[in-house]
Amino acid sequence: MYTVYRVNAEGAAGSVDLSRLLARDYWLVLSTPSAGADRASIDARVEEHVAWLLELERRDVLLASGPLLSGPAVGPGSGVTVLRAPDEVIGYRRHPSPDLAAAGGVAAASAAEVAERADVLLSILPEATDVEEIVCGPVGTLMALQPGTVHIEMSTIDVERKSRIRDAVRAHGGDLLDCPISGSPGMVAPRLATTFASGERASVDTVAPVLDAISGPWVYTGHFGTGAHMKYIANMLVAVHTVAAAEAMVLARRSGLDLELVQHTLDNSIATSAIWKQRGPVMRERAWSPAPGPVDTLHPILEQIEDYAARVGVLTPVFTSAKTVFDVAVDDGWGELDIACVHDQLAGQPARTTDAGTQGAQGVQGVRGVRS
Repeated sequence: MYTVYRVNAEGAAGSVDLSRLLARDYWLVLSTPSAGADRASIDARVEEHVAWLLELERRDVLLASGPLLSGPAVGPGSGVTVLRAPDEVIGYRRHPSPDLAAAGGVAAASAAEVAERADVLLSILPEATDVEEIVCGPVGTLMALQPGTVHIEMSTIDVERKSRIRDAVRAHGGDLLDCPISGSPGMVAPRLATTFASGERASVDTVAPVLDAISGPWVYTGHFGTGAHMKYIANMLVAVHTVAAAEAMVLARRSGLDLELVQHTLDNSIATSAIWKQRGPVMRERAWSPAPGPVDTLHPILEQIEDYAARVGVLTPVFTSAKTVFDVAVDDGWGELDIACVHDQLAGQPARTTDAGTQGAQGVQGVRGVRS
């Protein structure tokens, strides 16, 4: 049984202060296990629930809610879907694109303009020099940074260089977090990629609603730089698992086995991995483009992992062997192909190619209205 319940600013929920609702109506759907609910039980549940909604609104998170669950041990927020924050998003891309405006955002002329108008900044760029330019350059964010602004920096670059950029941001009254995102480009839009947030915990807490809105799962990894180190571990495993899966598929092919049977048999065995499940079919078909995860995207991170492991004195014989295969792929001009193309490297075959798609936008964005 479902009971639709209307709550508005004129008051229908007891002692809860509804002035923050700004005369907007909330339509709550209360689901009851079996026998239904009388008006008194609904009123008691809604008051607690609306208080929870108002706290979300204070954090500029709430768009909609429903259905509201009732029953034993059901607390406020149970059964409620919280959607993306209704904040204005302003962004700057060094190579202009209509995508942001088409999605309802505001296109800025520079990173400085974004910083002037936003409470929270986000950026993801390919190289450390690009991040330095977008933050510290002549029209970078530091030129107009608002006091208290938190910058969510999502690029995977050297931690020492990023920490110097953070220090410059702090000197201007803001803070910068190291928050690399882990996952292929195709995983970002459906919010399947994982973000590793690191830095000052208070700053992470401030931008938690933004991370909730833009990211899939995200985790606080600790002090500044641990986000990058977590990304290194993840990508080390991606490289090793990809080469291992490719090696296995080449051996199965040369053995004359039914490759579809091999795939399905191992998918749920102790030998499986996420890479085997995702890239095994790609390797079986030798279909390397369009590339959901290009070699050129992964390889610079492998270079960082190699340098970092050497600095901390860790021997990585398996990773080093896997990286060598990717090194050869880059040298052979296979950078635009999917990482699964290392199958052909190991098989000694020229890569089967089609036209590779262009890669995603990179730049800086801001969100206004997050600071409470």
